[in-house]
Amino acid sequence: MVDLSLFGDRRFTVALGILTVSTLTLFGMTYFTAQYLQLVAGYSPLEAGLWMLVPLLTGIMTTLFASGLAQRVPTAAPMIGGLAVATAGFSALTQVDVVSGVPTLIVGLMFAFAGLLPVSTLATDLVVGAAPPERAGAASAVSETATELGGALGVAVLGSVGTAVYRHRLAESGLLPAETPGTLGDAATHITAAYEAFVAGLRAGAVGATALVVVAMLAVAVLLRGTR
Repeated sequence: MVDLSLFGDRRFTVALGILTVSTLTLFGMTYFTAQYLQLVAGYSPLEAGLWMLVPLLTGIMTTLFASGLAQRVPTAAPMIGGLAVATAGFSALTQVDVVSGVPTLIVGLMFAFAGLLPVSTLATDLVVGAAPPERAGAASAVSETATELGGALGVAVLGSVGTAVYRHRLAESGLLPAETPGTLGDAATHITAAYEAFVAGLRAGAVGATALVVVAMLAVAVLLRGTR
């Protein structure tokens, strides 16, 4: 059902990859941050959701700006700028700690959303625009699939990295055997160690997200240079 000839256009293929990476990193890190706000910081689900509105609204505002900018300059320029901002955001998330991590977490997410929501929008526009008019529907369907795939991979890949680090840290401390399922609730009797282990997993996920965004930024700079 997928028109494989669409992948013959470099703009289509590269933009699709950037779209996948953007959703992968955002979904993967929000998987951690939602748990951090509720299980480590102690916020209710409603409070955690309200905190998450701040990065989201920031991303919406920068998307509007980037969409207008892309009308006047090559699309690669705002995409590179957005990926650079997201790199700064994910780098900030590597500094989150147990005691005073909420401000760092929210600021890091604001930068991540501010950078990646515009990139996702511009990448989707490139994917659909690269296809002939009669194949625009197929291109749109492929971009939607890439978004869903990126989100699933984000939770699976970055979530697995974080869980592995969490379990390793607890096993290393001797509080839990290595074969114990790696959930925060399993270590309720050693809550401080559990918090520290979870935050270590979050930081590991942020390192992975940072690396992926840097690779995406280099790909845009090299392969989409001059694209409008």
